[in-house]
Amino acid sequence: MEPETGRPRAGKTGVGIGTRQDWERLGGQLRRRRGALGYPGLTRKQFVRDRVPVLSLRTIIEVENASRANPSSFQLETLEQVARSYDTTWPSMRAVLEGTADELAWASGEPPRLATTGRRAAPQVRAAAEAGARVAAVRPYVDPIMNRLLELGGGDPPGQVMFPADPADAGTWDRRREEGWTPLQRAWLLAEVRRQADQDDPAAVAG
Repeated sequence: MEPETGRPRAGKTGVGIGTRQDWERLGGQLRRRRGALGYPGLTRKQFVRDRVPVLSLRTIIEVENASRANPSSFQLETLEQVARSYDTTWPSMRAVLEGTADELAWASGEPPRLATTGRRAAPQVRAAAEAGARVAAVRPYVDPIMNRLLELGGGDPPGQVMFPADPADAGTWDRRREEGWTPLQRAWLLAEVRRQADQDDPAAVAG
Protein backbone atom coordinates (compact mmCIF):
# COMPACT_ATOMS: atom_id res chain seq x y z
CA MET A 1 0.00 0.00 0.00
CA GLU A 2 1.31 3.41 -0.86
CA PRO A 3 1.79 5.74 2.12
CA GLU A 4 -0.76 8.39 2.95
CA THR A 5 0.54 11.80 3.98
CA GLY A 6 -0.93 15.20 4.63
CA ARG A 7 0.56 16.73 1.50
CA PRO A 8 -1.68 17.26 -1.53
CA ARG A 9 -1.49 14.60 -4.19
CA ALA A 10 -0.65 15.24 -7.82
CA GLY A 11 -4.17 14.06 -8.60
CA LYS A 12 -6.41 11.05 -8.11
CA THR A 13 -4.92 9.43 -11.19
CA GLY A 14 -1.29 9.99 -10.09
CA VAL A 15 1.38 12.13 -11.69
CA GLY A 16 -0.08 11.40 -15.11
CA ILE A 17 3.05 11.74 -17.23
CA GLY A 18 5.04 9.38 -19.44
CA THR A 19 4.30 6.45 -21.70
CA ARG A 20 5.05 2.86 -20.72
CA GLN A 21 8.29 3.09 -22.68
CA ASP A 22 9.24 6.19 -20.68
CA TRP A 23 8.59 4.38 -17.39
CA GLU A 24 10.57 1.35 -18.56
CA ARG A 25 13.48 3.70 -19.33
CA LEU A 26 13.20 5.16 -15.83
CA GLY A 27 13.03 1.66 -14.35
CA GLY A 28 16.27 0.74 -16.09
CA GLN A 29 17.94 3.83 -14.63
CA LEU A 30 16.69 2.94 -11.15
CA ARG A 31 18.02 -0.61 -11.43
CA ARG A 32 21.42 0.74 -12.47
CA ARG A 33 21.34 3.20 -9.58
CA ARG A 34 20.51 0.39 -7.16
CA GLY A 35 23.60 -1.45 -8.42
CA ALA A 36 25.73 1.67 -7.96
CA LEU A 37 24.50 1.84 -4.37
CA GLY A 38 25.80 -1.67 -3.73
CA TYR A 39 22.70 -3.78 -4.47
CA PRO A 40 23.11 -5.19 -8.01
CA GLY A 41 21.08 -7.84 -9.76
CA LEU A 42 18.77 -10.00 -7.70
CA THR A 43 19.30 -8.17 -4.38
CA ARG A 44 16.20 -5.98 -4.41
CA LYS A 45 14.77 -7.42 -1.18
CA GLN A 46 17.92 -6.45 0.74
CA PHE A 47 17.86 -3.01 -0.87
CA VAL A 48 14.27 -2.48 0.32
CA ARG A 49 15.17 -3.70 3.80
CA ASP A 50 18.16 -1.34 4.05
CA ARG A 51 17.08 1.78 2.18
CA VAL A 52 13.30 1.89 1.72
CA PRO A 53 11.71 2.71 5.09
CA VAL A 54 8.11 3.31 3.98
CA LEU A 55 7.29 1.65 0.66
CA SER A 56 6.64 -2.04 0.08
CA LEU A 57 8.70 -4.43 -2.00
CA ARG A 58 5.71 -4.64 -4.34
CA THR A 59 5.89 -0.91 -5.07
CA ILE A 60 9.63 -1.06 -5.78
CA ILE A 61 9.09 -4.01 -8.15
CA GLU A 62 6.34 -2.11 -9.95
CA VAL A 63 8.46 1.04 -10.35
CA GLU A 64 11.61 -0.78 -11.50
CA ASN A 65 9.71 -3.01 -13.95
CA ALA A 66 7.04 -0.50 -15.04
CA SER A 67 4.61 -3.32 -14.37
CA ARG A 68 1.48 -1.41 -13.45
CA ALA A 69 -1.26 -1.33 -16.07
CA ASN A 70 -0.87 2.45 -15.93
CA PRO A 71 2.57 3.34 -14.53
CA SER A 72 1.72 7.06 -14.50
CA SER A 73 -0.81 6.33 -11.73
CA PHE A 74 1.94 6.47 -9.09
CA GLN A 75 1.29 9.24 -6.59
CA LEU A 76 3.78 12.08 -6.19
CA GLU A 77 4.47 11.18 -2.56
CA THR A 78 5.36 7.62 -3.55
CA LEU A 79 7.79 8.77 -6.25
CA GLU A 80 9.44 11.22 -3.88
CA GLN A 81 9.99 8.32 -1.44
CA VAL A 82 11.43 6.25 -4.29
CA ALA A 83 13.77 9.10 -5.22
CA ARG A 84 15.14 9.37 -1.68
CA SER A 85 15.76 5.62 -1.52
CA TYR A 86 17.78 5.72 -4.76
CA ASP A 87 19.72 8.88 -3.78
CA THR A 88 18.10 10.99 -6.47
CA THR A 89 15.23 13.48 -6.72
CA TRP A 90 11.78 13.45 -8.23
CA PRO A 91 12.67 16.30 -10.65
CA SER A 92 15.57 14.17 -11.91
CA MET A 93 13.28 11.15 -12.31
CA ARG A 94 10.79 13.32 -14.15
CA ALA A 95 13.51 14.57 -16.49
CA VAL A 96 14.33 10.95 -17.41
CA LEU A 97 10.64 10.25 -18.01
CA GLU A 98 10.31 13.31 -20.23
CA GLY A 99 13.47 12.50 -22.16
CA THR A 100 15.33 15.68 -21.15
CA ALA A 101 17.95 13.73 -19.17
CA ASP A 102 19.72 10.45 -19.89
CA GLU A 103 20.75 9.65 -16.33
CA LEU A 104 19.54 10.23 -12.78
CA ALA A 105 21.19 12.96 -10.76
CA TRP A 106 22.72 12.18 -7.37
CA ALA A 107 20.82 13.88 -4.56
CA SER A 108 23.95 13.66 -2.41
CA GLY A 109 25.96 15.40 -5.13
CA GLU A 110 28.20 12.49 -6.19
CA PRO A 111 28.30 8.68 -6.41
CA PRO A 112 29.25 6.82 -3.22
CA ARG A 113 32.98 6.34 -2.77
CA LEU A 114 34.12 2.73 -2.58
CA ALA A 115 36.84 1.67 -0.18
CA THR A 116 40.36 1.93 -1.67
CA THR A 117 41.94 -0.62 0.66
CA GLY A 118 41.57 -3.46 -1.84
CA ARG A 119 38.47 -4.79 -0.09
CA ARG A 120 35.02 -4.34 -1.57
CA ALA A 121 32.49 -2.25 0.32
CA ALA A 122 30.46 -4.33 2.77
CA PRO A 123 27.12 -3.93 0.95
CA GLN A 124 28.71 -5.16 -2.29
CA VAL A 125 30.18 -8.23 -0.58
CA ARG A 126 26.78 -9.04 0.88
CA ALA A 127 25.08 -8.38 -2.46
CA ALA A 128 27.44 -10.69 -4.34
CA ALA A 129 26.88 -13.50 -1.87
CA GLU A 130 23.12 -13.07 -1.94
CA ALA A 131 23.07 -12.95 -5.74
CA GLY A 132 24.40 -16.51 -5.94
CA ALA A 133 21.83 -17.72 -3.44
CA ARG A 134 19.04 -15.96 -5.30
CA VAL A 135 19.88 -17.73 -8.57
CA ALA A 136 19.33 -21.05 -6.83
CA ALA A 137 16.13 -19.74 -5.25
CA VAL A 138 14.72 -18.56 -8.59
CA ARG A 139 15.38 -21.84 -10.38
CA PRO A 140 12.14 -23.56 -9.23
CA TYR A 141 10.19 -20.67 -10.76
CA VAL A 142 12.10 -20.81 -14.03
CA ASP A 143 11.51 -24.50 -14.65
CA PRO A 144 7.69 -24.35 -15.06
CA ILE A 145 8.04 -21.51 -17.57
CA MET A 146 10.66 -23.37 -19.58
CA ASN A 147 8.61 -26.59 -19.39
CA ARG A 148 5.63 -24.68 -20.80
CA LEU A 149 7.83 -23.41 -23.63
CA LEU A 150 8.94 -26.97 -24.41
CA GLU A 151 5.32 -28.21 -24.35
CA LEU A 152 4.58 -25.65 -27.05
CA GLY A 153 7.43 -26.94 -29.18
CA GLY A 154 10.01 -24.31 -28.30
CA GLY A 155 10.48 -21.28 -30.47
CA ASP A 156 9.01 -18.00 -29.24
CA PRO A 157 5.22 -18.25 -28.86
CA PRO A 158 3.17 -15.12 -28.09
CA GLY A 159 2.36 -14.22 -24.50
CA GLN A 160 -1.29 -15.19 -24.66
CA VAL A 161 -0.25 -18.70 -25.70
CA MET A 162 2.49 -18.97 -23.07
CA PHE A 163 0.35 -17.58 -20.24
CA PRO A 164 -3.34 -17.91 -21.20
CA ALA A 165 -4.47 -17.46 -17.58
CA ASP A 166 -2.15 -14.55 -16.72
CA PRO A 167 -2.55 -11.40 -18.86
CA ALA A 168 0.13 -9.56 -16.88
CA ASP A 169 2.79 -12.18 -17.59
CA ALA A 170 1.61 -12.43 -21.18
CA GLY A 171 2.01 -8.68 -21.60
CA THR A 172 5.47 -8.71 -20.05
CA TRP A 173 6.52 -11.61 -22.30
CA ASP A 174 5.45 -9.73 -25.44
CA ARG A 175 6.88 -6.35 -24.40
CA ARG A 176 10.29 -7.80 -23.60
CA ARG A 177 10.32 -9.72 -26.90
CA GLU A 178 9.85 -6.39 -28.70
CA GLU A 179 12.84 -5.06 -26.76
CA GLY A 180 15.01 -7.93 -27.98
CA TRP A 181 15.00 -10.16 -24.88
CA THR A 182 15.46 -13.87 -25.57
CA PRO A 183 12.88 -16.40 -24.28
CA LEU A 184 15.38 -17.53 -21.63
CA GLN A 185 15.95 -13.98 -20.43
CA ARG A 186 12.22 -13.38 -20.24
CA ALA A 187 11.71 -16.65 -18.34
CA TRP A 188 14.25 -15.60 -15.69
CA LEU A 189 12.72 -12.13 -15.39
CA LEU A 190 9.22 -13.49 -14.82
CA ALA A 191 10.54 -16.19 -12.50
CA GLU A 192 12.34 -13.65 -10.29
CA VAL A 193 9.31 -11.38 -10.03
CA ARG A 194 7.08 -14.38 -9.25
CA ARG A 195 9.49 -15.58 -6.58
CA GLN A 196 9.65 -12.22 -4.87
CA ALA A 197 5.90 -11.76 -5.07
CA ASP A 198 5.27 -15.25 -3.71
CA GLN A 199 7.74 -14.88 -0.86
CA ASP A 200 7.28 -11.27 0.17
CA ASP A 201 4.01 -9.94 -1.21
CA PRO A 202 1.45 -12.29 -2.78
CA ALA A 203 -0.26 -9.33 -4.46
CA ALA A 204 2.82 -8.31 -6.42
CA VAL A 205 2.57 -8.50 -10.20
CA ALA A 206 5.10 -9.28 -12.89
CA GLY A 207 6.39 -6.59 -15.15
